[in-house]
Amino acid sequence: MSALLYNGDKDISHERESRCINMLFVILVLYVIGIAFILLSVFGSKTEGLSTKHTLYTIGSAIITIAIFISIGYAIQYLTAALYGL
Repeated sequence: MSALLYNGDKDISHERESRCINMLFVILVLYVIGIAFILLSVFGSKTEGLSTKHTLYTIGSAIITIAIFISIGYAIQYLTAALYGL
């Protein structure tokens, strides 16, 4: 990863790697929260109504969808920066 981020005499790898790790952490947290909401909707209490389970599932799906779009956008941004850096 560092080899892609080295740009001639400007070494910007540390700054980009730290941003990359931070963004990956945010994406991972979003996936975990989304999966937790979906698991709560599936394996939740039997006393919960159908609307509560549906709401939990919808929120979990929305969070995972947001994480997917952030992942795609960040991958495009990273690959574009790596290609322009060559």
